[in-house]
Amino acid sequence: MGAAALALLSGTPANAAEGSSARLVITMTDALAIVAASWGVLMALSPILQIRRMLERRSSADVSIGYLAVLQIGFLLWISYGLALGNPALFVPNSVALLVGILTMGIAWQYRHGNRPPLRS
Repeated sequence: MGAAALALLSGTPANAAEGSSARLVITMTDALAIVAASWGVLMALSPILQIRRMLERRSSADVSIGYLAVLQIGFLLWISYGLALGNPALFVPNSVALLVGILTMGIAWQYRHGNRPPLRS
């Protein structure tokens, strides 16, 4: 993530280190990184809808655990790549997706193997 985006997130001007009092300048790339990472976090939370459905139906029959496992591997790779680059726009949303995906897989696994979580009220 660029200096301007990091400065925006921290609340300090990007050019503060230069001693200038000029206004904060955000490049198109930085703006897209912020928007994409924010949307990525929302996308990462979307499996919660599947979790809700499994809990309501008390079944995970319509969930592919294999598909979810493939996604988790991809999330791990993107997290590693983002960390290697030092790019939070890559590793933050993928970290959220990995955690929500593991939770989704765990609930699906419980329903498949008879250890059903309690019914929501």
